[in-house]
Amino acid sequence: MINLSASSLKAYLACPRSWWLQFVARAPRVVPVYITAGTALDEAVQCYLKGDASCCQSLDPVTARELDVVKAELPAPGTVDVQARLSLPCPGLEGLVNVTGSLDYLTPPTSEGLMVIGDLKRVWHKNAAHTPESLAADVQALMYAWFVFRIYAPERVIWRWTYLVRAVISAEGKVTRKPAAFSVDVEAQRPAVEAWFNDTVLTAARGMLDIKGPVEETQHDPDGSCEYGGRCFVRGSCPLFEGPIKGDTLIMDLSKFNTGA
Repeated sequence: MINLSASSLKAYLACPRSWWLQFVARAPRVVPVYITAGTALDEAVQCYLKGDASCCQSLDPVTARELDVVKAELPAPGTVDVQARLSLPCPGLEGLVNVTGSLDYLTPPTSEGLMVIGDLKRVWHKNAAHTPESLAADVQALMYAWFVFRIYAPERVIWRWTYLVRAVISAEGKVTRKPAAFSVDVEAQRPAVEAWFNDTVLTAARGMLDIKGPVEETQHDPDGSCEYGGRCFVRGSCPLFEGPIKGDTLIMDLSKFNTGA
């Protein structure tokens, strides 16, 4: 049984070899600090949305400040489904592929049948945020909308991606840029979501099922010019990621990687 999530779909679309190593063979993966840094804020936001004030009282100063800033962009505590975990059999591939997802939050339907899918992102600069156009084409957003349309059948669905632009602190400990938060809202169009699922997800799911064993070297880009570039971090996926691990750091031979510079 294959569990197909937005993360695994992105990996497969970028590099089938990286997908197989990460999600089937479970090869070691070294997660960089910049990916894990937002965990404390994610947990704080979850507690806040659940209405659990007690767990927000022991936050470190940076996370507490970030939470205060992002609150204005979040729903009221206790009014949403937090970390909504969804799973459905993949149409046409029942018993072989399950489509799974975990939404940061999901609002209950309004009297007009509107539901909001919320997601929190932590970025260094506002230019890293989605535009309305890029959000409407985002794999994670489209996958979540497909779930909500299929399970709840609302009249309308809004994607609300909330961004926290991180503070910049100097070497002397002075805050040179305060944190800021804003949201990008886009309405999902069900016909476009369904068409994307049929064209992209079903095709990828069938491709995943066709992979019986380790993906051959020829099925990934040896020059490292795939979409993931230096961001998959799966050992053995490309020459770049075949080095030893020292502590929690993968020793990479950058001379083997075409950065496109």
